[in-house]
Amino acid sequence: MVSLLFFFNIEQLARLGGAFNILIFILLNMAVIILRKRTLPGYEPTFRDPFYPFTQIFGVVGSILLLPLLGGLPLLFTVLMIFAGAGWYMYYGKDKAMPAYNLFDLLENNVERVSVEPVSVGRVLVPVSNPGHERDLLKLADFLGSEIICLHIIEVPRQTTLMVVQEAYHEKQIEMDCRFQEDFEQYPAKFGNKREFIIAFDHKISNSIIEQAEIEHADIIIMGWHESKRFKYSLGDVTNDVLLSSKSQIALLKGHLPDSLKKILVAYNGKQNSVHGLYLAKKLAANTGASIRIISIISPDEDPDKKAIITEELDGLVKKITSIPVSFKLLERYSIEDAILEVSNGYDLTIIGDSSERFKISLLGTLSQRIARHSRKPVMIVKKSKPISKESLNYLLKKSGRKIYARIRKEKDPD
Repeated sequence: MVSLLFFFNIEQLARLGGAFNILIFILLNMAVIILRKRTLPGYEPTFRDPFYPFTQIFGVVGSILLLPLLGGLPLLFTVLMIFAGAGWYMYYGKDKAMPAYNLFDLLENNVERVSVEPVSVGRVLVPVSNPGHERDLLKLADFLGSEIICLHIIEVPRQTTLMVVQEAYHEKQIEMDCRFQEDFEQYPAKFGNKREFIIAFDHKISNSIIEQAEIEHADIIIMGWHESKRFKYSLGDVTNDVLLSSKSQIALLKGHLPDSLKKILVAYNGKQNSVHGLYLAKKLAANTGASIRIISIISPDEDPDKKAIITEELDGLVKKITSIPVSFKLLERYSIEDAILEVSNGYDLTIIGDSSERFKISLLGTLSQRIARHSRKPVMIVKKSKPISKESLNYLLKKSGRKIYARIRKEKDPD
């Protein structure tokens, strides 16, 4: 420390130290605001600021205004410290941090472990575009929800206004392909669920799916595909756009469901999407009489104590599910993908939760993509975006863009 005085300007060192202290002061004030606004187990402060949050806001704003006055070098040092800390956490401390939640979880007030009984699935939205897959999606919706909303979207050219097409449709001046509605009305719902068929018009199909999911308060969107190149993503693909921007829970079904489900496999890792996947498996099993097999994969080099903890957790999980036959298996493999594919060959349906990362580059996690590509049996991928995530950000941006576009069109065509 003393050697720095001989090689660097003392005033600049003092400014750097001041910038570091101001950064800590900003973070401390932000932490007080976040902790006071959220429910954190064990957080019981002995003193509460009577002027909260004005004291903290003044401290944060004043400190931010003070940083540029220290000069360019201290400001650069502060920015580098932020990026260095974030990088250290992402590449080293993320999997070792205690407690297991992070700042985003705290902001969402979601620091407790995800329950195996999440918010129930009631309203199910099923967008249809492939007659060969419609019955599989409706069957899945019938098993999972209490209200089925079948959505058929007509894509309208950009140069044609939606109002003109809607008026022409209601006046029966245009012919419609009624196959989807006829199949939907003839489909034998087994559980007497409420059903509704909606025809929508939009310039972009994915926008309509996302909007209708919000309008109808859908708890889950069920989509599917059959094409072998479906996972080779291309811009403009409907499934891609919905995955990228939807806030609703999504279930992607690959393959055809068998006439009867007898055995369901659930790949479980304790994270949010796999927990929702297990919940959906329970609903499927309850309505079909199927049995559930839960598998969790760990490395053979894993610490024995951790193996014991995971085994105990799975055992407790199975004991809580009493109404349907459930069993578990802890597999020791170096390749998670190979382990799931190997076991899935003996089951009618494999359910896997997508990656729970908030800002991943790909639309689906690498593991879920590979399982869906190579599995010989039907696979259902469960994906639920978090309030602070890439999907939520895209949703807000697209919603704002649609409002601006609608306002511009209205100004251009006042009549």
